[in-house]
Amino acid sequence: KNHVIIKANSEVNGIVYGGKGVTSSKENDVTISDSTINKTVYGGEADGNTENNHVTIDANSTVKESVFGGYSFKGDSKNNEVTINCGSVVTANVAGGVTVKGSSEGNTVRIIKSSAANVYGGKGDTSSKGNSVEISDSTIKNNVYGGYADNDKNGSAEKNEVAIGAGSKVSEDIYGGYATHNTNENKVSITNGAEVGQSVFGGFSEKADSK
Repeated sequence: KNHVIIKANSEVNGIVYGGKGVTSSKENDVTISDSTINKTVYGGEADGNTENNHVTIDANSTVKESVFGGYSFKGDSKNNEVTINCGSVVTANVAGGVTVKGSSEGNTVRIIKSSAANVYGGKGDTSSKGNSVEISDSTIKNNVYGGYADNDKNGSAEKNEVAIGAGSKVSEDIYGGYATHNTNENKVSITNGAEVGQSVFGGFSEKADSK
């Protein structure tokens, strides 16, 4: 368990990693408060699995690139969490768990009174399952995806959830699940005066079933 704490009007010009490994990166924590990060923030990054990493950005912090709870190149990304809170700004993307070649499962993103560009609960290759996004009183400049899987042969996004509420605005589209193939049993809820600029999809499949 590694811990990174950056607070009290601090600034980092490079990348922030809670943990960076080869075989895996697990159970790392990053907390950024009232500070500026000029590049990307990773809770955990690895060639292999990234699991149970946590990132919290709060107290009017700014991240000028993206925020990832877990980021895996060849393994799975599971049960990572990202919270963006209290007037914080992420210029690019926020994702609970990302994998280039594996499965993203059980990842969570919460954005409260803050802003970002695109938001992914989980972004996977072959599968994106059981991920969630919760947004309240926040502004999202582009799209929101509960789960996203783009493997051309068998990408599936199932049982993901998106909840948008309490004064939030999403400028473009919302997808409970987005995949090349099956997108089943995903859920989107929009409540309490939230605004969506374009379309809302419970599931969106490019080539197969959505049910």
